[in-house]
Amino acid sequence: MKKIILIFALIVLALSSLQAQNVVTCAKQELLQGQKAQLSKQYGSEQVESALNGEIKEGMPEGLLLKAFNTESVKYDAEGCKAYNIYNDDILKKRKPNMPKPNPLYFVIVSDKKVVKIKPGEKNSRYKIRNGTIIY
Repeated sequence: MKKIILIFALIVLALSSLQAQNVVTCAKQELLQGQKAQLSKQYGSEQVESALNGEIKEGMPEGLLLKAFNTESVKYDAEGCKAYNIYNDDILKKRKPNMPKPNPLYFVIVSDKKVVKIKPGEKNSRYKIRNGTIIY
């Protein structure tokens, strides 16, 4: 019984460490493998290697972020900054009309064409609460 609990704890720790590294895998990264040499000249080999492994890091160029990940531009009020929601490949799948779109994995803020902040994505919901009542 102790072994099962220990194995479960190790699995939970391994999964939480993956999320702490801002890892997102998607089909775009596989498509960019052929352009690795060209991208390395443009953005630097360390940055390209991180992006192709699905890891978002602070300091990553905005152009590389847009090429390697499924992004959606988000309205952001800070002057000189842009914001993006980062999704996995679920965002590309067809959905029925009543189905909500998938939740973003990360919310990334870009300033001076470099990633400056990475936060967990906010969950989408079909309803809003106003004055204590649920509105669909």
